[in-house]
Amino acid sequence: NIRYPLYEGVYRILTFLDRMMKRTRFFTAPSWAVILLLLLSSCNKENASTESGATGGNGNAVPIGFSSSVASLADTRAGAITDIRYMYVFASYTGTSDWTAASIPNFMYRQLMEKSPDGTWTYAPTKYWPGNTNEKISFFAYAPMDVEGLSLSPGDVAGPKLTYIVPTQESEKQDLLLGSVMNRTSAGGQVSFLMKHALAQIRFRVKSGDANATKVLKGLTVHAPGKGIVSFAADGSLEWPSNTIGTPATFTADDTFRGGTTVGVPGDTSQATDIIGTFFLLPIGDPSAAGATISLDFTLQKTSDPVPVELTATSLFPASQEWTAGSTVTYTLTLVDDRLEFGTISVEGFGGGTSSGSDIPAT
Repeated sequence: NIRYPLYEGVYRILTFLDRMMKRTRFFTAPSWAVILLLLLSSCNKENASTESGATGGNGNAVPIGFSSSVASLADTRAGAITDIRYMYVFASYTGTSDWTAASIPNFMYRQLMEKSPDGTWTYAPTKYWPGNTNEKISFFAYAPMDVEGLSLSPGDVAGPKLTYIVPTQESEKQDLLLGSVMNRTSAGGQVSFLMKHALAQIRFRVKSGDANATKVLKGLTVHAPGKGIVSFAADGSLEWPSNTIGTPATFTADDTFRGGTTVGVPGDTSQATDIIGTFFLLPIGDPSAAGATISLDFTLQKTSDPVPVELTATSLFPASQEWTAGSTVTYTLTLVDDRLEFGTISVEGFGGGTSSGSDIPAT
């Protein structure tokens, strides 16, 4: 239920005055009117403090400002976000204590921020820093604003916690950015988020393991967890607890293979295809522990075969490379006869960025 402290206070005061007027003759109506005005003035000051927050040394309220822009990435990955215009912000007021996982977003809840043409971030209504310069607020943000499959914990429970369901089609893949600024006071100036990629980017290319056969790729699917809950640690880092990871889903590569398109595997065993599949998946750590698998649909025609054979090869992901937030893992898959094996695995970040000045880099 919504409460209005000022109006509740007025009601209680009027009730008290009515009782006293009936019980005593020592105070006249004008006397009670003066008392009422003094009490209302006190209530108004208290209510204004709650709504407006901090005041600066000159007595003026100090608004909370946010940083201005998002830096571009020097090394852009397919589908990775390099610039944002909107983001949603949560904030927890924790008094003079630091934020903990038990804190609730009691200061801001899914507050929309919009970047203006001049690079400044705007929002309404304006929020203000607490009056005590030792009191702290922690801020959390996510972008883009139109992420599909994302649901949020309520504002009256510990959080924020974000539940995310990964799209199952490659063509619908989404990058997800999260950021935090912990335990800030009014002395810290503007709030500047360092937005980080919350998912792992997983990519594939294919090569042949035997030269005496013709292989044509017709499809690729990944079987991996498709639902998880991300939250924040006390230091503001991201956490994807393993006990919140849901059951595996099937993710289909439909960019390269759209409309029945096929990809020939080079006959030279030292050559591989270009990237044939890219997914933004949950950072589940060891994919083998989660039972993640990959399947390739292809045709195989050996030199002795009159016609190609339709095959599907499936293999469990190796444990040698974990899927971590913000990493790009590229697998080179090898087809040896009718078997699917893992070849080289390369790991890199989504790209560069900078946290200098008023930028919000997406790194």
